[in-house]
Amino acid sequence: MRKLFFVLPLALSAACSDSNQYESTNGNGPSSGTVDAREKDDRAITASDQSNAKADLDHLAEIRKELVDASDLSTAAKNVKVMTRSGQVTLRGQVATEAERTRIEQIVDACVATLSVDNQITVNPQ
Repeated sequence: MRKLFFVLPLALSAACSDSNQYESTNGNGPSSGTVDAREKDDRAITASDQSNAKADLDHLAEIRKELVDASDLSTAAKNVKVMTRSGQVTLRGQVATEAERTRIEQIVDACVATLSVDNQITVNPQ
């Protein structure tokens, strides 16, 4: 019985020690903890680079509202990553069709504060 009390905590500790087992580089893992390969590139703009300036946050909110209101976009397309900084918008994520990728860029271009768009969205048909 004493051996069981000693071995059980060790077994549980070993089973829980691999905390990075769900990290994904292709976006197919669990949504919490997934890392897009482009986000590992130090030069890539990521969500943590999102400006907190009021104008950029207002621009981001406008884009998000337009994406959510677009009835012709899938849920995945409405949830692409959007980063804004001084009128420059970076888009990243996966959509099912080239039409959705193009439509998202059109929506972003139509927003008043958009000066340029870096569309890094990839098409990944399911």
